[in-house]
Amino acid sequence: MRREPDASGWNGTRPNEDEQLKVVTRDGKELGAEWRSVLHRSPEIVHASISVMVFNKTGDLFLQKRSGGKQVEPNKWDTSCSGHCSPGESFETAARRELLEEIGVRAPELKPFWRRISGTHRQTELIQTFLAQYEGPFHPNPAEVSEGRFWSRQEILESLGEGVFTPHLEEECLRRFLGDRWPKALALDLDGTLLDPEKRLREETLAALRAAEERGVRVFLATARPPRSARPFVEALRLDEPVIYYNGALVAHPKSHATLHHHPIDPEDVKRLVRAFRKEDPKVAISFEVMDRWLTDRPGDGFLTETGAQFMPDEVGDLESFLHQPITKVLASWPRGSVDRLADIVQALFAGRLQAWPTDGALLLQIMRRGVGKEVALLELLSDVGLTPRDLLAVGDDMNDAGMLNLAMRAVAMGNAPEPLKRLADDVTTSNAERGVARTVEKYILSNSPAR
Repeated sequence: MRREPDASGWNGTRPNEDEQLKVVTRDGKELGAEWRSVLHRSPEIVHASISVMVFNKTGDLFLQKRSGGKQVEPNKWDTSCSGHCSPGESFETAARRELLEEIGVRAPELKPFWRRISGTHRQTELIQTFLAQYEGPFHPNPAEVSEGRFWSRQEILESLGEGVFTPHLEEECLRRFLGDRWPKALALDLDGTLLDPEKRLREETLAALRAAEERGVRVFLATARPPRSARPFVEALRLDEPVIYYNGALVAHPKSHATLHHHPIDPEDVKRLVRAFRKEDPKVAISFEVMDRWLTDRPGDGFLTETGAQFMPDEVGDLESFLHQPITKVLASWPRGSVDRLADIVQALFAGRLQAWPTDGALLLQIMRRGVGKEVALLELLSDVGLTPRDLLAVGDDMNDAGMLNLAMRAVAMGNAPEPLKRLADDVTTSNAERGVARTVEKYILSNSPAR
């Protein structure tokens, strides 16, 4: 039960000695306990909370009206019940206790609905929402609730944004009733999309993504980069979801960096590829990526990638000497400029085995094993968390993002994307110099009127 300052005048400036709450990691692991008053002025500490939405057989939702004596959101309608978890208490146990204490209901079956981080400048909660079906009777606690009744879906939708609901209830109802129009997962490319033209992660973009996560949206980063050059941005984003590297050839944990999936190219295919490229033109610059290591025979030659601008090769030597191991990714460029001819060679010799994407204005060719792609990795990661492509909003700026955009229910191309990618997309936002990602998140996730 959410207890308010008592008659003695306690206002949260000293500990409430009889109430400690459960402290958790952002993914729900219990860390210990802390006084409620401390937690409500320490947004860096996450504490566990629950919410329950009780429906009747016809789909109406029981809402409680907060009493006029509440210091927070008085006289506003709120969800069926909500509250904090005590130390050692599971989310479900806390939900059953709160149902009984607030509205006098011994709960039937509780079904987990969604879990999200929700925070203000004062506190941060990990909230688990449950769904229940119950016809009544209800016995609201008069110290907490002034009245309660069932609301129809239409009544709720008409009242959203009108100031009659608590912000918490607004979030719950948007997710429950507009869930098919509200993305539950967001996939983002890095260069040209998430980063601005100076390769910076802008503060307003970071703030928009964190606000999306607080609404329960899972954020996936899908980049052509290797882990070493993406790491500063992964750390700044504080991602909880696995990160897709090398266009999907490698998937790794964002914090432990443990490899979850690796889909390399057969070394024999790479040997044939190198010989074909060098036969076409001995000046073709070729390098290999092998599990976050850069191998090449000509350091400094060819198109300089963002990774190449930051790091030196791990090994320099004859390319075929590296082919005792699977190759994660091959990169190629040449003095002629456009790599379209090299892409034609890949298609002619390795159709069905390899795939190639000209990127960076067709100055760089990225070659992967056939069947590898950002979209393939995303599909697997979505499945792991119980989501589908219908739940996905994807944003990209280059042709190696095409599969990801085709997969997603909502596909957004950056304003700086090439025309073929824009034609694939459902929407085109502004460029990466003009808050393109932040605008997209605001439009499709943070708005009180999700896209219809």
